[in-house]
Amino acid sequence: MKITIAERPNDISCDEIASVVRSAYAVWDEKGYDYAARKYEAADIEKLLKEGTCLLAFADDKLAGVLFYFLGKSYPDLGTKNSVHAHIAAVAPEYKGNKIGTKLFEEMFKRAKTAGCGEFVGDTCAKNKELLKWYSKMGCEVVGFTSYPNTGYYSAIFMKPLNSSYSKGFYFTHKIKGWIKAHLLYNADGSLRPVAKAIRKLKTAE
Repeated sequence: MKITIAERPNDISCDEIASVVRSAYAVWDEKGYDYAARKYEAADIEKLLKEGTCLLAFADDKLAGVLFYFLGKSYPDLGTKNSVHAHIAAVAPEYKGNKIGTKLFEEMFKRAKTAGCGEFVGDTCAKNKELLKWYSKMGCEVVGFTSYPNTGYYSAIFMKPLNSSYSKGFYFTHKIKGWIKAHLLYNADGSLRPVAKAIRKLKTAE
């Protein structure tokens, strides 16, 4: 099987991309991880195309994988100002086991490093140990936690150095701080806990 990676050509429609994304994330849905991408439609893909870069993987010229990434992202909590972030990463179930996801990420890492990005920053459901293990094999390490509105889970934040380097102490410190901040201030669905509500009320009063 010949695997090729390229930026999205004009003859690949948003509907085709959305179909691959839905099929890939439906697998996680079956395992209890309610990712929003399982419901993506063409309009969602069109929006992402305006904001970032779309890499596609082809297996013998058939669309098999998708990766959207964004350059120049900043993460104040981590002290990063020029990171690359992947928002959607999907491989059609029938093409699993062919290193397609790895090839997509390796191409993104290469492009981001050339563009001067210091690190890759990503996130996923903190309970998805299978996916976190895969990211670990790609050289990523968990460095924090957060929660987002409209999700039912806490997200683990992970990093991979590209043009920067970080000590074990950096990862440990931010991981602990991130866990405390996420679980003290927010519920898993992104809603505010009492402590966060009180802090917001105080800031509003100032």
